[in-house]
Amino acid sequence: MYEENSNDQAKWYFIGNTDYWNDPLIELLPVTDTSDKWLPCWLPHIHVDIDTKLTCEEIESITKRIFNKSNVVPFRVTVIDNIVYTIRLRLGIVSGVNIDLDLSTNSRNVQVQRQILLKKII
Repeated sequence: MYEENSNDQAKWYFIGNTDYWNDPLIELLPVTDTSDKWLPCWLPHIHVDIDTKLTCEEIESITKRIFNKSNVVPFRVTVIDNIVYTIRLRLGIVSGVNIDLDLSTNSRNVQVQRQILLKKII
């Protein structure tokens, strides 16, 4: 199990094998900050996070084309210093749980995240 510093007070945990940085990891984000006014809009949720080599604009264009006759609309969920790292698509809600697809842009450096930023805790 690994931990990464978060951009808030919450803990970010990852389960998997970082020896192979291309392999997917399971991410766990237990929420501790209940003062966030948007909390009821996005919790509880499950999101599938997929790293891509696409730009933000490419992801938005492709997903708008694929989901053009639905209520699924891409939105920029992770933007830091005007750089878009993740586009989120709310696929639906099942029994009160939001189901999201997160598509990470080519701005996200997965190798650095896996090999340098993640700290082994178990």
